[in-house]
Amino acid sequence: MDGNGWLRKLQRAAGVAGFVLRILLWIGCIGVIALSAMKDSVRAEQRRTVASGEELYKQLARGERILKEQSYVVPEQKTVYLTFDDGPSALTPQVLDILAAEDVKATFFQLGEAVQAHPDYVRRVLKEGHALGNHTYDHEYSDIYGDFAAFWEQIQRTERAFVKAVGEAPKLVRAPGGTYRNFDAFYFYFMDQAGYQVHDWNIDSRDAKRRNVPASEIVEAVRSSKFGHEAVVLMHDGTGHEESVKALPAIIKMLKEKGYHFAAMTEQVKPVVFAVGPQTKWKRTTSYAEFLRESSFAPIVKKESQGPNLAVSVREKIQAAPPAKGYLETKWRDASVRFPKSEVIYQNEQAFVALRSIANETEGNLTWNSDTDEVSWHYGEQEMRYTLDSADSVWEGPTDGILKDGRLYVPLTEVLSILNGDSLFASI
Repeated sequence: MDGNGWLRKLQRAAGVAGFVLRILLWIGCIGVIALSAMKDSVRAEQRRTVASGEELYKQLARGERILKEQSYVVPEQKTVYLTFDDGPSALTPQVLDILAAEDVKATFFQLGEAVQAHPDYVRRVLKEGHALGNHTYDHEYSDIYGDFAAFWEQIQRTERAFVKAVGEAPKLVRAPGGTYRNFDAFYFYFMDQAGYQVHDWNIDSRDAKRRNVPASEIVEAVRSSKFGHEAVVLMHDGTGHEESVKALPAIIKMLKEKGYHFAAMTEQVKPVVFAVGPQTKWKRTTSYAEFLRESSFAPIVKKESQGPNLAVSVREKIQAAPPAKGYLETKWRDASVRFPKSEVIYQNEQAFVALRSIANETEGNLTWNSDTDEVSWHYGEQEMRYTLDSADSVWEGPTDGILKDGRLYVPLTEVLSILNGDSLFASI
C-alpha cells in the first residue's frame, strides 16, 4: 500500500474517532443538562414542599380547620346517640342497668384514671354492645389545654389504660368541656392526622352546669332542645351525677316518643364539632418549628417521640401493605370470610389480622384478664393465649402478636391452622 493509502485510512480513522468523540461529548452535555434539570426539579419540589408547609401552617394559624376527607353513613331513621362523659364510676353500672332494661345503646367517653380504677365497668360497657371513647386521662384543663403535647400525652396514657382493660383502644375522642375555645385549628389538625375522631354534641342535658342539677332540670333541658335527624346528647356518669342517673329513664322515654332510634357511635358517624372559637381562653401559640415537629407534614405526629407507647412495637416496625382490592378473603369451615383492609397489616410477607375481628368472624370468644395482662381466644375446645410483654409492647403467645393503634394483630394463616381451619387465603 502506498503512502497515500495509509494517509486516507488515517484520515478516515480520525474522522470516525472525531465523530465518536462528538457523540460522547453530546451525550455528556445531555447528561449534564438532564442532571441539572433533575436537580432543579428537586430543588423546585423542595421549594414547593416548604411553601405548601408554610401555607398550611398559616392557614391553621388563621384558625382554618383542615381535616382529611372522610365518608360517613347517614342513618335512614332518626337516630340519637346518648353519650356519657367522665366515667366510669360507681354510677356507671346503674346507667348500664337502665340502658339494658330499655334496650338502648350508648357511648361512654371515659377518663384514663377512671378506666384504671374500674376496668370491670369498662369491660361491661363493651360486652353489652356500647361504644367507648377517649376523654383524656384526668380532665385537668390547665394541663391538656396548655399545649398540644400535654393533650397528646393524656390521650396516649388513656389509650394504654383501655388496652390494659379491654385489649384495644377507641379512636373516638371527646375534649373535656368541648372543643369550643379549647381546641384551636392545630389541635384539630394533629388529632385528625393521627387517626382520631373528635366528637362534640348538639344537645346539652346541662347536667354539669353546676353541682347537683335536679333531674327535672336535666329532663327539661333535653326536652326543650332543637332536634335534628341525628342527635348527640351530652350527659355524665362520673362521680356526683346521681341526678343524671335519675333523669335517664324519662329522657329515654321522651326520645322514644319522638320516634328516635338509639345507637352507639362508630367511626362511620359524622362527628358533631363546634366551630373554632376565639383563642382568648388559653394563652398558647404554636410556632412553625413546633408545627413541623408535631404535624403530619414532616413527619406524622411522632407517637414514638412521646415516650413508651403501646401503639408502636419497639421490637419490629410494621410494614403496611393492604390488599389491593380492599379486603383479604379467607376460607374458614367451608365458608368464605372477608376482612377489610383496615383490619389487615403485612409484615415479613405475612398477613396479620386483628384478633378481635377474627374472633367475630369465626364466632370465637375473646376474653381479657387485666390481672395477668392476658388475652384468650376460645373456639370450641381450642384455646389461644397471648400475654403482653410491657417492656417492649409485644404480645407473646402461640404465634407472633403485634400491637398497633391499640389492637392486637396475629398472623392469620398460623392462627387458623392452629385451630384446624383451612387457612388458604387470597388477597383480592
